[in-house]
Amino acid sequence: MKTETTILEWMAAAVLLLAAGQANATVLFNTFGPGDMYNVVGGLTIGGPETFEPDPTDWSQGNQFILGGSQSYLLSSIEVAIAHVHDTQGQPVGPDELDVWLMSDDAGQPGSIIETFHLVDQMGVFGEYNPPLVGVSILHPVLDPGTPYWLIASAPDDDTWAAWCDSQPAVMGLRAIRNGPVPWAVHGDEIMAAFRISGTAVVPAPGALVMAGLGAGLVGCAGRRGKSRA
Repeated sequence: MKTETTILEWMAAAVLLLAAGQANATVLFNTFGPGDMYNVVGGLTIGGPETFEPDPTDWSQGNQFILGGSQSYLLSSIEVAIAHVHDTQGQPVGPDELDVWLMSDDAGQPGSIIETFHLVDQMGVFGEYNPPLVGVSILHPVLDPGTPYWLIASAPDDDTWAAWCDSQPAVMGLRAIRNGPVPWAVHGDEIMAAFRISGTAVVPAPGALVMAGLGAGLVGCAGRRGKSRA
């Protein structure tokens, strides 16, 4: 009975550790100013309307970021200051729909998609202050310190015209941009877009202890039951 109780205690501890980790997200990278400040009238185009013809656009763009310190984290969420451009009649141009990609780095350029955040009906009006758009991670990929990653925004509908607002005060860094499926153009020492990355610390030791305790408890329980039957 005591062994079974010990197993339940270990299981409860594991659940509490996981819950605590999810509840205590840490800001890992942030280019917003105080009070989520950003430049409401400055930014780079995402997507682009048909009115740009004969040179239609389908811009994707974003920034590289690198975590400091020595701790790895599980991604919890991303937040971005992206707004919908409206026409002269005050109507939004194209659907209110965005894809934001967390991407790996490939020789200083955006590489493979690690996780996609599909944001629908969240954008405010460009030129006005709007709360950040939030994407909650489902995959919770591990982000390692010192490793470059990219956060890129794209419009899945090529009629959509949006703008990813610049950071304010300006934070400088690497910015990547492309029009359609062409190769990325990377520009250094550019004003970065306003975004925030949050995550929970990866703490392998407690998890390993929990699993070890469960294993030991199960072995001990089996051993006692075997002896009682002899």
